[in-house]
Amino acid sequence: MINLIREMFSYSFVVNAFLAGLLLAVSASIYSPIVVLKRMEFIGDGTAHAVFAGLAVAFFFGLDYKPVAILTAVVFGLLISFLSQKEASENTAVGILLPVFMAFGMVVVSLIKGYTPDIMSYLFGNILLISTEDIYYLIFITFVTILIYLLMRREILYFLADEKTAKFFEVPVKFVRTILLVGLALTVVSVVKISGVILVGAFLVIPGTISKVYAKKFEHLVFYSLFVNILSMFLGIILSYLFDLPPGPVVVLILFGMYILSFLWKNK
Repeated sequence: MINLIREMFSYSFVVNAFLAGLLLAVSASIYSPIVVLKRMEFIGDGTAHAVFAGLAVAFFFGLDYKPVAILTAVVFGLLISFLSQKEASENTAVGILLPVFMAFGMVVVSLIKGYTPDIMSYLFGNILLISTEDIYYLIFITFVTILIYLLMRREILYFLADEKTAKFFEVPVKFVRTILLVGLALTVVSVVKISGVILVGAFLVIPGTISKVYAKKFEHLVFYSLFVNILSMFLGIILSYLFDLPPGPVVVLILFGMYILSFLWKNK
């Protein structure tokens, strides 16, 4: 086992994969409990699919995908925040906007001449293709996520507990929701290259769902989510390396297996 790990870490792409997995584990472990407690599961998944439109535009014009994907995700998050403050609920807003962004992305893809393998790779992701530039972006996202949590911890906890009570204590609920949606959008962009558009929801939903079984405080939710993310990433990368499997789907299957075990443990 030691020789295997030593052999794996002799390759720079494996080192980058582990660093990316660790950084993702930190940011996702903060947002996952928020997504689960506020029943925002559809928003994380919807943002990931909306990013597809940004990827399509980037590849059509030959641009770097990150700035365009970030802009698309942030616009999607702001639109969700705006519509949810009007007549529509957050899930209804996602249900309206998600197919629009996906349809726009598909139209743009159809205009790209020839085969578009790069876009297909972003649909399913590949953590082993993480570059040094991607690591820097993940460091930035992780820093921003931790900063948001530290600076707005009180407001976030009130927001999660009850929005009416939060407003009574003069917590800027609309501002908190908008910041969380934008932060979640940025995190989704960082996850896309690892798990792909199709599987990104698992990283934002399953860890928080598992943590709810054991945690009694929000800090415990974050800690357990971090443990689940790191363990699934570590096992997923090792198994994908040993059996030549796609890392993103393997990690998602491990997460689902951990969820099943926690479910059985809770109901034994």
